[in-house]
Amino acid sequence: MTSPTARPVGRYRPTRRTATLVAGGVLLADQASKAAAQPLGRLTPRLVYPLTNHELSLGTVSAARWAEVAAMTVVLTAMASFCPALLRRAGVPAWALAAALAGAASNLVDRAVLGAVRDWLIVGPIVINVADVAVIVGLLVVLRHLAASPRRQDAAP
Repeated sequence: MTSPTARPVGRYRPTRRTATLVAGGVLLADQASKAAAQPLGRLTPRLVYPLTNHELSLGTVSAARWAEVAAMTVVLTAMASFCPALLRRAGVPAWALAAALAGAASNLVDRAVLGAVRDWLIVGPIVINVADVAVIVGLLVVLRHLAASPRRQDAAP
C-alpha cells in the first residue's frame, strides 16, 4: 500500500544521482591524479610525465589565458544546454554526458586557476590526464547513441 504523498520512483532521479556521482568522481579523480603526478613522475618517467599545457586541443589552438577560459566556458555551457535533448531523444546515458562535462569542467578549472591544464599520462606521442579520458569516453558513447538513434522522417512537401 502506498501513501498518497509518495512519489513514484522514476528513471529521472536515479539518472540524476548517477550523473552526479560520475561527475563528482571524474572531477575528484582528475584533480587528485594531477596533484599526485608530480612526485610520481620522478618514479615512473615512462608512464607519468607531469607538464602544463598552455594550448588547447593538443596544441592546435593557442590564445590569451582569459580568452581560452571564456571560449571553454561558452563551449561547456553550450554542451550542457543540449544534454536534456540528448537524454530524451537519443537515449544517451546520463553518465556519459556527466563524464564529458565534468572532464571539460576540470580542465577549465586548471586553465582558470593555473593558466594551463596539467597533463601527466603518456599515451603514445601525447600526454593527457583523467579529464581528457573522461571527455573522450563520454563523447564516444554520445556519438554511438546518436548514430544508433532512429532518424526523424520529415513529411515530404
